[in-house]
Order: sequence, then C-alpha cells, then structure tokens
Amino acid sequence: MAAKRKRPVRLGLPGGPGTDPDAIAGGVEVRRTADGAGYLVPRSIGRLTGEAGEVVQQLQDTVLQIVALEEHLEVLVGEGRAMGVSWGGIGWSVGTTAQAARQRWSEAATRRADPA
Repeated sequence: MAAKRKRPVRLGLPGGPGTDPDAIAGGVEVRRTADGAGYLVPRSIGRLTGEAGEVVQQLQDTVLQIVALEEHLEVLVGEGRAMGVSWGGIGWSVGTTAQAARQRWSEAATRRADPA
C-alpha cells in the first residue's frame, strides 16, 4: 500500500488561529499574498516575494485541488464497484488496466462497501 501524502495546509482568515509565524514549528513560516490569503513556505525559501510568492501559493492551491479530485475519484470508484462495475471498466475509464485499478483502489472500494 502506498503511503498517504500529507495534505498542504491552507490557512484561514487573516489573524485566525495558526497565523502567527512564531507559533509555526518545524522551520515553516506563514506568508501572505496581496489579497490576504495565507500560505506556508519553508524558511529556506521564505524570502520569496512578488510573483515567486504567488507561484508558491498557486502550487499549494493546485495540490489541494488534486487531493480533492483524488478523493472524489476514490468515492466514484467505490460507488462503481458497489454497482457492479468491473475493474476492467474502471481501469479503462481512467486510462489504465484492470489490474492497476484494482491495485490502486481495491482497499478503498472495500472500505466504502463495508464502512464498519
């Protein structure tokens, strides 16, 4: 089983919990964009400003979108399996083989079918 990726942290409103750079541990600091959105960067690249800082924020936002889509895909695979869609059908739909689809999502599909 592949290790689950850690999700990037998207900060809340300005002044909200966790926005104090001194309170962030592990060599990470809080940065803010012109529109007030917060993002985290390692202190080693904390000197980024302007467009470079915006790119870092866009990267984090994109990763969050990918994670959300992966979760949605997992739900759809589980629903499909519960409705009798074969691993071949699922694999073909996502551009892979039945074996690859089964290896990637069989555990998740089992959890969705039997959440207890």
